[in-house]
Order: sequence, then C-alpha cells, then structure tokens
Amino acid sequence: MKKSDSNEWISRVEGKENVVRVGLTTEAASQLSEVVFVKLPNVGQKTDVSEEIVILESVKAAVEVYAPLKGTVVAVNERLLAQPDLVTKSSHSDGWLYELKLDDEADYHSLFL
Repeated sequence: MKKSDSNEWISRVEGKENVVRVGLTTEAASQLSEVVFVKLPNVGQKTDVSEEIVILESVKAAVEVYAPLKGTVVAVNERLLAQPDLVTKSSHSDGWLYELKLDDEADYHSLFL
C-alpha cells in the first residue's frame, strides 16, 4: 500500500492489471466527523493527478478528494451511496472510494510507501 501527498492510500487490486484502489488514509478520515454524503466519480471518467474526483460531505464540512494518479475510473464503491459513514468507520477496507486503471504503471512506483 502506498500513500499520496494529499492523504489517500493506494493499493494494487489483485487480479486486475494496472488497477489500483484508492481511499482516504486513517489520518484524513479522522479529520472528518460523520460523513453524510459522497459524490463518486463516474466509471469511465478520465482523471489527472491533483484533479478533484470525489466530494465528501460531513456534518463539519465538505471536502474534495483529489486523484493521486492519472488514469480511468473502472469501479466505484457503491456501498458508500447508502452508507457514506464507511469512509470514516472503515477507511482502509469497506470505505474505499474508487478503482483506477493507471495510464502509466511508473506513476504508482513514485508514491510514498
């Protein structure tokens, strides 16, 4: 698992070539109170590094989540639509945000461990 500058965790998805799963780090999730709404990207959406891709609304504030890598969204965590609080309660497992097919595998290797 790797980490971006903007506090997302990124991990490879087993069995899917050049696909990573993205979620909030525990530290970032703890800064939010109860998340009440999640706006996820569309499957097929192309994204670039540092581009806004997810919006999280908590009882405290709305927070933008930025793409840590360049690629195409291939899956989103639809459970978050009914259970947005998973983002804070289970950020490293059930609270993942989306999966991204990388444009360039080398970008993954440039992230922090």
